[in-house]
Amino acid sequence: AVYQQVSHWRVQAMCNCGVCGVNISCPSPLVRGTLGGSALLSVTYTSTSSDQPVIKWQLKRNKPVTVVQSIGTDIIGNLRPEYRGRILLYENGSLLLHHLQLSDEGAYEVEISITDDTFTGERYVNLTVDVPVSRPFVHMVASSVLELTELFILNCTHDSGTKLTYSWQKGGKSLTNDSRLLLSHDQKVLTISHVVMSDDDVYSCRVENSISSMKSLPVKLTVYRRSSLYIILSTGGIFLLITLVTVCACWKPSKKYQLYCHYPFSLIGLKQAVINLTSSHCCCKNSLCLPLKALCVSGDYAEWLQSRLMGTFWSRYSNQTRKPQIRMSDSKCSSIKTIFPFTL
Repeated sequence: AVYQQVSHWRVQAMCNCGVCGVNISCPSPLVRGTLGGSALLSVTYTSTSSDQPVIKWQLKRNKPVTVVQSIGTDIIGNLRPEYRGRILLYENGSLLLHHLQLSDEGAYEVEISITDDTFTGERYVNLTVDVPVSRPFVHMVASSVLELTELFILNCTHDSGTKLTYSWQKGGKSLTNDSRLLLSHDQKVLTISHVVMSDDDVYSCRVENSISSMKSLPVKLTVYRRSSLYIILSTGGIFLLITLVTVCACWKPSKKYQLYCHYPFSLIGLKQAVINLTSSHCCCKNSLCLPLKALCVSGDYAEWLQSRLMGTFWSRYSNQTRKPQIRMSDSKCSSIKTIFPFTL
């Protein structure tokens, strides 16, 4: 800026002495562009000559890159591949760049000279190219935390954006670093140390750059007292116990699975697919329910069933005066029929 001002004074001084050059003005020395969009590097010039100006735009790097050179609006030579189809030059010297790329960012120098003029005018225009910010969201490992927890972290996350700045709000008010609420160097992460009840609030973050700004949806952080946790757990346990007791007291088996025996341990375990019951009997999967009258068992397992009934089952009811009797089945059952003489 100092160089431009000195150059301007120099041109004015030479004009006052009767020798004048090209005077370039730039209404906006800083232009902010969006990736994929367009940017106008606007300049105007004045000269005492009516001849066509020679215009040259360069992107300043360690080694300057010539963007375009022209006489008036007629381009001289061939454009570099990265600029073909992307630039437009105006008569006043302004340069329009289409389909902006991140590599287009930088300081541009324009030089305008006319044959009759002694001095060449120069100006600089700075171009920035950014990606718009997507909507951020606050990421937390959980929406609730216990009082006196050592550390709790909130992370401001987003998908896109360049050259970003972050800020946080708690309850709609801006947050800054203090002894417990700690912001990371880039302010992307908020860490709450030694959680207290006053941390129970609504949090949000804002992400912005030179071309856009977005705010996250607010999230609620709930802080529970440690004593409240014990009350919640004990209440839940009592409720579960009451529910189980109520269900057990009210439950009645359907007729399909109803046991006819009044004795406990009325299920005798049998191998699957061994039992072949008539319609008047009941059974449970992989188990035998003592029937009201009789049951039919595959002949291959008749001896085994007899030992079970006369041994294992009878040992449980040894106080009975009579033992179950086993006899061959009638014509309805081609195996063994067991008759229980108990009052069922």
